[in-house]
Amino acid sequence: MENIGALALLLAFCFAVYAILGSLIGKWGKRPFLTLSAERAVYSVWALVSVAAGILLYSLIKGDFRMAYVWATSNHTMPTPYKVAAWWGGQEGSLLLWSWLLSTYAAVIVFQNRRKFRDMMPYVVGVLMFTQTFFLILNAFVASPFKMIAAGRGIVDIGDGQGLNPLLQYWTMVIHPPMLYLGYVGFIAPFAFAIASLATKQPGDEWIKTTRRWTLVTWMFQTTGVLLGMGWAYAVLGWGGYWDGSGGKRFPASLDHSYRVPALRHDAGEKRKMKSGTWCWFPPPSSCASSERSSPAAASCNRCMRFGRPHREILRRLHGHQHLPDVVSDPEPPGIPEERIADGERALARIQLQC
Repeated sequence: MENIGALALLLAFCFAVYAILGSLIGKWGKRPFLTLSAERAVYSVWALVSVAAGILLYSLIKGDFRMAYVWATSNHTMPTPYKVAAWWGGQEGSLLLWSWLLSTYAAVIVFQNRRKFRDMMPYVVGVLMFTQTFFLILNAFVASPFKMIAAGRGIVDIGDGQGLNPLLQYWTMVIHPPMLYLGYVGFIAPFAFAIASLATKQPGDEWIKTTRRWTLVTWMFQTTGVLLGMGWAYAVLGWGGYWDGSGGKRFPASLDHSYRVPALRHDAGEKRKMKSGTWCWFPPPSSCASSERSSPAAASCNRCMRFGRPHREILRRLHGHQHLPDVVSDPEPPGIPEERIADGERALARIQLQC
């Protein structure tokens, strides 16, 4: 069984490398059959990594203590949920879980977009499989979970294992790492589409709409995982360890993505609003083309934020921006105080000097 698992990881590595080369060569050489073959290789990677993960999980539950990883993280007396949690109870198993989740995400992304974004998908597959290759190198060559316990030239079957770390034998630790990994790994989707959009120079209209769902779902998984980890740290470690000393550095780090995802979501939402014309941070470039040719100072209008009528009135007085549309549906106020106009002119002049 262990040989099949190790072989599956090695074959998955080969298929991942093929997917990278096939997708990029097919794109650059205009060979759609090669690009399609690379997408099929993504499914093969998922199937092979699933075989390896299934063999490791079976060995943990049945207690195959010939394997070093099973001996280090499991024993006969552990309940079955903790034997399952032993999958991510050590470095080798955690890396295999990461690879399996990544391959699952990659297969779902390729399947969902098999008829969409055909110009971007070769680069998306390339980014996904490049990341997958890195983790498969760790799984197959650096930290393999299928190493056997040997004495001389023979494999030794030790009667029982050491068992999972007692600190990890808590109910939240059964679901905390998978939730956290689902969040961390899931951000590969918006990252891959962002790199593909840069490579193909495509505007972010449809692909942002697609990755918006991925961002929300993975953010939910990650937040759930962080909250479960906080509960485990409080109940098992007490008010310390995870929170104080060197452990205090891990708490802000675990929330790092949770701080950034709202900014990503906000930015994606503003791009959608800018495309629809209902509201935007910056005036559309086409609306400013004529004024840029007529006035050098008006070239800064792409940096002028439109929040409401008073600001557009300031721009009209200062640069003659008669082309600015009235996107706010509320009626024009009866009058704007001159002191507000003067304050706005001075603020806009400072912005232009900084630009």
